[in-house]
Amino acid sequence: TTNMTGALQTALQQVRNRFDAGRLNRVILLSDGIPNDPSQMSALADGARGSQIAISTFGLGPHYNEDLMADLADRSGGNYRFIQKSSDIQEFFAAERQGLEQIVARNASVTVTMGPGVTLDQALGAQANYTGTNQLSIFVGDLGPSDKRVVALKLKVKAPASGANVELIDAQLTWE
Repeated sequence: TTNMTGALQTALQQVRNRFDAGRLNRVILLSDGIPNDPSQMSALADGARGSQIAISTFGLGPHYNEDLMADLADRSGGNYRFIQKSSDIQEFFAAERQGLEQIVARNASVTVTMGPGVTLDQALGAQANYTGTNQLSIFVGDLGPSDKRVVALKLKVKAPASGANVELIDAQLTWE
């Protein structure tokens, strides 16, 4: 296993020491995603997002932890890629750099307002936080012209009267 927690803490501190609100601030983490102590990883990614620092993760090795690496990227607004061959590392770094040079929306977020009788059961692909009784905020990070973010919401809906229409959600994307 790897002292991934310590490495990520050090990397984030380095970026915080040189933080510039007018620029993109990012950590790129290459790892198998198997930390000695996974208990702090989500909090580090959430703290990075709160500091406007995205973490892009590159998963390495045949037994890497895809769930953890994808979660770190999703929580902080970074990108996630799996590197199958070491010869692909240069290509992925170049793609990440090019993506950073073409950002069209910074700190993008989706606000979801749920209709009457609709509640969130589970969010997949992103961290969803309640900001009101029937409102969620989903942080999606920085977006380039060809970036995609996939978020699935599993909802619970109270059964309406027979034949009645049900308004499930309204969604609004905001960005800097």
